[in-house]
Amino acid sequence: MPQSPFVYTPYTANGQLKASLKSGINRQQTVLFRMYRAGVISHKQYVAAKSFDLKGAFLKPENAEQDDNEYGYVYNMVLSEAKSLLAEKLAQNDGHSAADLAKDNALNNDYLRQAGDLFASKNYQIKSTINKNVYDRMQFVMRATRNTFGQTYTSTQINPKTGETETVKHPVQNGSVVLDNQTGAVLGFVGGVSGELNHIYTLRSPGSTIKPLLVYAPAIDQKVIGSQTALADSKTNLGNNYSVTDYGDQIQNRFIPATEALAQSYNIPAVNLYKHIKPNVNVKSYMEKMGIDTLTDNDYSQLGLALGGTDYGVDVKEQASAFSTFANQGEHVPAYVISEIVDPSGHAIYRHQVKKTKVFSKGTNYIMNQMLKNVVESGTAESLNYQLRFNTDNLIGKTGTSNDFRDIWFIGSTPGVTIASWMGHDNSNGTNYTLDENSSMTNEAYWSKLANAVYHTIPKQFKVDKKLARPSTVKSVIVDKQTGQPAGTLTFNGRTYHTGGSTVTSLYNDWEPTAKAEFGIGGSKDNYQLFYDHLNGKSNGYGQVSDANGRSTEAKKEHQETPITPETTTPATTESSQTPSVTVPSSQKNQQGTSENQPSEPQTTGTGGTNGATGTGGETTGTGTTTTGGNTTGGTTTNNQQTTPATTGSGQ
Repeated sequence: MPQSPFVYTPYTANGQLKASLKSGINRQQTVLFRMYRAGVISHKQYVAAKSFDLKGAFLKPENAEQDDNEYGYVYNMVLSEAKSLLAEKLAQNDGHSAADLAKDNALNNDYLRQAGDLFASKNYQIKSTINKNVYDRMQFVMRATRNTFGQTYTSTQINPKTGETETVKHPVQNGSVVLDNQTGAVLGFVGGVSGELNHIYTLRSPGSTIKPLLVYAPAIDQKVIGSQTALADSKTNLGNNYSVTDYGDQIQNRFIPATEALAQSYNIPAVNLYKHIKPNVNVKSYMEKMGIDTLTDNDYSQLGLALGGTDYGVDVKEQASAFSTFANQGEHVPAYVISEIVDPSGHAIYRHQVKKTKVFSKGTNYIMNQMLKNVVESGTAESLNYQLRFNTDNLIGKTGTSNDFRDIWFIGSTPGVTIASWMGHDNSNGTNYTLDENSSMTNEAYWSKLANAVYHTIPKQFKVDKKLARPSTVKSVIVDKQTGQPAGTLTFNGRTYHTGGSTVTSLYNDWEPTAKAEFGIGGSKDNYQLFYDHLNGKSNGYGQVSDANGRSTEAKKEHQETPITPETTTPATTESSQTPSVTVPSSQKNQQGTSENQPSEPQTTGTGGTNGATGTGGETTGTGTTTTGGNTTGGTTTNNQQTTPATTGSGQ
């Protein structure tokens, strides 16, 4: 290599062509002559090369397109995960285990640095699961709809480097992900509306999306409830100054079938059920089998966990992965992004292996699918029915909202894929911005657009027509609709009562219930007396929706939001066949696209793309390749012991 090679470049430091290219042209002529003399090129080739107008062929300076960095989230995510995998491999070669790295931060950072150096300087290839067409479609939907997400707040801060006052925007952020249910492959995602933080990795309160995972499925699996078991929804006093209401500070004042309680995301039944199973059911084991490992022992000890109250929270990728268990026969497959890492010699030093963990019995899984269908058919996500452009007969899902609308979720699964969407503000600088009263409906509409766009791109992977087979262990029992148990004659407080009016079919995981006077979970003596008096025809307020103070009110669903008082401490303004690969050099500067302009809709079929993305479109199921260069659900919750759910956390 010649000394001072910059002398020969035709461009200045700011990208302009130099006024004189004499040094570079002379060097070109010298190299050409030496190539001819050495026999590398023929005389004809030598003459043609000498006469070529090299200066005229140089590219003129152009303005970079705003979307040049739209794959920044992909690049950063893929490289970060690949560094972790390679660091673990390097440590293993030196006799260190993954456990060693986990407990020794300095050691882990050293191997991460080594891995980063190798990716930056050697010709490693990282093969990812990201489907470029899916990713592009998701970015298009996000850009086209982000102005509907909610209020963009502004604040001022002092730049520590310049000392000048700056205006900082705080938009509603989004983290969304699409997973293949059977393999766990991340097919596409939205990392954020703007900025560098990838919001599929930030820790947030899961809201009510935790209810089926933590409460209902374990209770069914352990033969505690069936699909129509009655759960008390009455005024609570759960001890330790903890009480809870349903969405909109309401109380239903009746026993509610489990399926309805889950579909309408009522809080009181979920807390009563969690309180009932917590002493005898190892719910932590269930959650960890589904890959949720960020919950603390303190979290599990608190009843508020049933509503999403956590010390730190969960991230979008792992919560979506956990939910996909219900679409995978009760087995959990971890989500992953890196399918293979190939070293410069072409040897695969890492290849992902799909690992399945049984979490729930097939009977439990079948029952949960029937219950979660009701969320979409008639529950808190019923708005999806008129927005989706594919068969929703086998679609299951769950909404989620944390206190004061800090976090909004929807996770939905077809038999083939799971799509999760979270919305909220970062609040990373001590701010406490919240979403507006329509945020749940906004997120459902956005989720629908994402799902429609992804379905248009990979329809076969959705497997929308695949029906879940019913296992022989699922027992059907005709039960009284009000008690959730077989009709019969019951004795309570010395009096005899007869049940058996309206009936419904309840599903059980390989067991059948018997009739008893205290039939529900979480009910008090007063609750039962109110029920039986009502059964005998007394008008006593049973089933009359009220607020926490006992005043009658109109019933609300989770997605019928109640207004909140806007923040006043900070000024705010409102602003209105083969998968194509994403190929990015690992030495590229870590950047994120922050274009405010709406992009043209990406074509499903075509070639080319930013950062060397090439390939033919169409429905695809393969992998992308990166080549390296060198809660509560709105109700009131009072608990002096429960830590306020974290609304932001460290991410990638």
